[in-house]
Amino acid sequence: MEKDVALQISQSLKNKIIGRIKLNAVMTRDKDYDVPLEKRVTIANTSNGDLFISIHTGSAYSDEISGIWIYYMDYEAGGDEFGEIDTDDIEDEKKDVDMILKDMARSSYINEGTRLSELFQKNLTDIIPDQKLILKPAPISILKDVNMPSVLIEVGNITNSEDVKRMMDKEYINKIADAILNSIKDYSRVNGRESLK
Repeated sequence: MEKDVALQISQSLKNKIIGRIKLNAVMTRDKDYDVPLEKRVTIANTSNGDLFISIHTGSAYSDEISGIWIYYMDYEAGGDEFGEIDTDDIEDEKKDVDMILKDMARSSYINEGTRLSELFQKNLTDIIPDQKLILKPAPISILKDVNMPSVLIEVGNITNSEDVKRMMDKEYINKIADAILNSIKDYSRVNGRESLK
């Protein structure tokens, strides 16, 4: 179910992006097959996009957990396992400068990803007001590794029967895609860009 729902939303979103706002959209997969995390990161980074949006369904330990979950990158949310740079291992100044520049860029991507997640929250609430929505910081690998602002969205929980019913509804899938599209348009306006890549 996860692949079907995520793929339907992604394809609908891609068509809306190309058709309504005339931007390019690159998908890390366009059919029902597995793409390893490292390959998704490579596709995203070599595409030189302005945004990375990862669409999924959730799976919880309890069938009572429901709703849409929007994740943005935050190193501190899960402890310190990601962030420390050991300068003793850096042998020359060039590596040191490169690391600082990469860290500064990553910090900017994280801040922009947080803003984008807030736009997701606003637009999803506007379009699907009766759906529970959770905005959550997390140190998620794919959000950490892509070189652009990024958000991961879980559009419902496959362990919750009400969420499953919603995710099987084409109107719900269309509303999710519309809310994400509106978030992309809002992000573009807020950042003073007429268009994104």
